[in-house]
Amino acid sequence: MAAPTLVEKCIEAATASAEAVERWRRLRRTLERLPSHLADQLLARLISRKLAFPSLLEVFQYSVEVIDLSGQNMVDGEWLAYLGAFRCLHSLKLADCRGVSSSSIWPLAGMDGLKELDLSRCQKFTDVGVKHIITIESLEKLYLCRTGVTASGVMLLSSLSNLSVLDLGGIFVTDEALSSLQILKKLEHLDLWGSKISDAGATILKAFPRLGYLSLLWTSVTTIPFLPLIKTLNMSNCTINSIFNGPCPSGGVPLSKLILSGSKFENAEKALSGIDLKFVTSLDLSGSLFNNLDFLEKM
Repeated sequence: MAAPTLVEKCIEAATASAEAVERWRRLRRTLERLPSHLADQLLARLISRKLAFPSLLEVFQYSVEVIDLSGQNMVDGEWLAYLGAFRCLHSLKLADCRGVSSSSIWPLAGMDGLKELDLSRCQKFTDVGVKHIITIESLEKLYLCRTGVTASGVMLLSSLSNLSVLDLGGIFVTDEALSSLQILKKLEHLDLWGSKISDAGATILKAFPRLGYLSLLWTSVTTIPFLPLIKTLNMSNCTINSIFNGPCPSGGVPLSKLILSGSKFENAEKALSGIDLKFVTSLDLSGSLFNNLDFLEKM
């Protein structure tokens, strides 16, 4: 096991106890000049040891770029009031924070450098909160899985034109709501598991030319249009007719990861006929129902 570096020793000493934190927090000017990667590590250690508190965040507002508060139930409106003043923050993860709500998220409105925001499973975050985060025009990655957002709130996201990753899993996204997102031409990752998307709505997916990851787990979708850059597709627990409909490239779509656990097929060979199985490096068929497995010979 490698010996700890000088930086690691310093961070360990600085986060050893509440008393240690109180000693160095008085050196505010020094802390504000910390390189971002060191400030990120120091704050992450404080959070993991339950030594961070709202007013302490103030000394990091000019240096920290990445903050992960996932699962930290002490996070509430007071914490977010301080976080809204951070000038260099690029990534903020608040997944599973029970104290995060639509009203408490307001201080983040208009942050011009934030690129990633994770609000997964923050059930108090609703359509009202969406109106705050759509003012963060720099957002590239947004995770809203299992929040209180409805189809109406999803439609508001169309103004976030820089989004490349959008997780709407567990939200009742409708065909109409998905249609409103067609303007998001930079989307590369789209999670729609558990949505209300139908086969008619799935035709809208061709409006996302860069899409490389798509999850339709637990939906009523039976087929999707050809997506030129798709590499990972999850249609678990779906009843599948033919995965891809319409014209596909000669030889089939070069998917690399295909997840079909718990799915039902009328005809497995027909369902997979639009896929070039030679390129598939990961295939999950656990719990699926087939009439035959002859298609595996082509892999």
